[in-house]
Amino acid sequence: MSDQLKVNVKPIGLLNLLAFKKLVPGRKKRIGKASDEKIVGTPPMNALAQSMHPDVQTFRITGISKCPNDVTIYELKSKHVAYFRAGQYLSVKLDIGGYKVTRPYSILSSPKDASKGKCALGIKADGFVSEHIAKTWKVNDIITTSGPEGTFYYDDIRDAGTVVGIAGGCGIMPFYSMAQAIMQITEKFKLVLLYGSRSAEDIVLRDELDDMAERSCGAIKVVHVLSEQESEGCETGFVTKELISKHAGDEPYSIFMCGPQEMYDFANKEIAGLGLAKKFVRAELYGQINNIETYDKFPSAEEGRKYKMTILASVQEL
Repeated sequence: MSDQLKVNVKPIGLLNLLAFKKLVPGRKKRIGKASDEKIVGTPPMNALAQSMHPDVQTFRITGISKCPNDVTIYELKSKHVAYFRAGQYLSVKLDIGGYKVTRPYSILSSPKDASKGKCALGIKADGFVSEHIAKTWKVNDIITTSGPEGTFYYDDIRDAGTVVGIAGGCGIMPFYSMAQAIMQITEKFKLVLLYGSRSAEDIVLRDELDDMAERSCGAIKVVHVLSEQESEGCETGFVTKELISKHAGDEPYSIFMCGPQEMYDFANKEIAGLGLAKKFVRAELYGQINNIETYDKFPSAEEGRKYKMTILASVQEL
């Protein structure tokens, strides 16, 4: 054993094994002295847990603003908003024509907004639920969501100090939340954002992203990648392994991805050539099923008839 290693070894006596041995008996003794009187209502710790991890949240829509590429930002307000991590999502609960549906949407606002009773979602009208939302949601409407969900957030135990974010279209939302959290020092990592759009006119929240990058003292770098247009200050084409290596820097990095399935299909092949450990590659998945046209269509429902249902789930291996 080297001298340096000896210095760093903590003497076992300092662990106070006697106090550790008395821990469980001491707890049992305090429990035994507790009152037999029944608790009226919800126990305080249960109430705290429910407020931090609610099954349902109710919001009032306080603002609606249009963005490029059929994206709309909905500003939400509630008396209590459960704290969320930058990168998480809310599942919106809806009744459409008598059918109960739920759809996850990434939170784009800063986690600090939760303490102010605020939250915001950015939704692209490109599907059954999102198109219904675009047509029906109005200011002052009351909507219902889940509590914060998902694990698409930074973890300093698992992730490298630099995150290369690969975003496509509306997939910018969780990264916008992360960028705000970095600016407010509630998250401490470097974000290199490679944001893919078809053209400069399709970039969502461009001014806000560029402004944060400019003011971040190097903590945030935004690279716009245009697939169908050449524009000054932007990369052209797709997010390749060469483009990742060009902008990632020399320090170890993790890759986070959020965008359409086509982006994942392309980017996964490029990332495979970078030799990163699996834990350093993460993707937000919305349950998209490939080749859905090959599956049998459901027959018309008939009362009293039994039906067989096959549930298809996507799993991202870490």
